[in-house]
Amino acid sequence: MKYDHTQIAKELEATASGDSYYGNALYVAMDFPWATQKHKSMLQRYLHGSELSGDRFTLQEFAILTRFEGKL
Repeated sequence: MKYDHTQIAKELEATASGDSYYGNALYVAMDFPWATQKHKSMLQRYLHGSELSGDRFTLQEFAILTRFEGKL
């Protein structure tokens, strides 16, 4: 299935900033080819409500990667 990476990136950014929570975007992002094991672990923590204090920075980084479909 093809996803709108720009929209997913916006939702990930909103989740990272604490403005909102987009569980579906976190779930979908797990399957992106640029999601490393570090990213997947962080996404899992967010999905389970057990994110670490530094995870928001990793999620912001991942949102940027998502905006450009992993090509920076």
